[in-house]
Amino acid sequence: MFEEKLAFEGPDGELLLEPTVEQIRDLLLLGSDYWAASSAGIGYVQLRDRGYSNNCERPFLYIIQDDQYGVHLNYQIMDYKPFGKNVNLMTKGDWGDDETVTVSLGGEDVDFPASSFVPLDLACQIIADFLLDQKLPDRVTWVKAPI
Repeated sequence: MFEEKLAFEGPDGELLLEPTVEQIRDLLLLGSDYWAASSAGIGYVQLRDRGYSNNCERPFLYIIQDDQYGVHLNYQIMDYKPFGKNVNLMTKGDWGDDETVTVSLGGEDVDFPASSFVPLDLACQIIADFLLDQKLPDRVTWVKAPI
C-alpha cells in the first residue's frame, strides 16, 4: 500500500506536501502577484498517493484568488467508473449574481459568478475543514458549478 499525503499544488505547479491552512493563507495573501503570475491561475488540495500523483476519484478543493472579490472554492470528485457519480460544487458567497469575475485558467479567460467568491477568512476556515477529512465542508452554501 502506498502512503497517502495531502498535497497543495499552486498555480505555479509547486507541490506543498501536508500543507497547513496557515501556509495556504499566506499564499492567498500574496494576491494576484502569485495567483495570476502563471498561466494556471488555480491551486488545489487533494489526498495523493503513488508518488503523490493526483487521483481524480478523490476529492479536490480547487482554489482561485481574486484581489477584489476574495476566494472561489470548488469541491470536485470525478468518478470515471461505470455509473459513477461526479460532484462539482462551488461556494455561494454574498456578491450579486449579475457580476462576473474573469480568471485566466490555463491561458484561457473563464468567467465565474462573483457570487461564488467568499471572504478570505471564511475561505481559510473551509480549507481547514477540508484538510481535516477531505469531506464537503458545511460552513458555507454550495451550489452546482456551471463548468
